Amino acid sequence: MVLFFVEQSLQLYLKYLIYKRIGDYPKTYNLKILFDNLNRLINKSEFISENEEIIDLLTTSYIESRYTMMEYSKKSAEISLKFLDKFKEKFNNEIN
Repeated sequence: MVLFFVEQSLQLYLKYLIYKRIGDYPKTYNLKILFDNLNRLINKSEFISENEEIIDLLTTSYIESRYTMMEYSKKSAEISLKFLDKFKEKFNNEIN
């Protein structure tokens, strides 16, 4: 469930950041689409490309944990939590 909650947190952060800039946000749950939309507003392509694997994992985990009985390892949970911290640190100025 950790990956699901990390994905949900990121989804809400991304939607907030997009909304803050244009007054609306894409009606999607796909982190890749949300990151792409945010990247068009504030260039963070380096951060996105450096973290493409974890973004893919979190995007998949959202679907898997909602519709299947998929379970993820403790290591995956730790990696996803570290990524969330890294995201918040990188986007701190944008969030506040």
